[in-house]
Amino acid sequence: LSGIYKHNHYKLGHHEAPPYNQNTLRSVYHVREFEKFKLEQLTGNVDVFLSHDWPTGIAYHGNTGQLLQRKPFLRNEIENGSLGSIPGKELLEKLKPSYWFSGHMHVKFAAIV
Repeated sequence: LSGIYKHNHYKLGHHEAPPYNQNTLRSVYHVREFEKFKLEQLTGNVDVFLSHDWPTGIAYHGNTGQLLQRKPFLRNEIENGSLGSIPGKELLEKLKPSYWFSGHMHVKFAAIV
């Protein structure tokens, strides 16, 4: 699942095309509902899933205290539930992959769901 979740672009199709302006340069890499829909069609076991964003709520499935020691600026987003990707969480719950890897936060964080 490539890209960052932004609710205001989620329901839109990809309309961006070169040459990009300041708005389309940012929105082109946001996750769209259609991308999630395609991934929901997977059947069978999913061994590995890769995403840019963490699934929403994942911070509560690992050592949150240690995470906040390394990334204290994430506290508000963790507490208000806005950290991560809602579509990512929905895919995690539906596909139940054996392993999920995300890179957006640039920190090692193990979580067991």
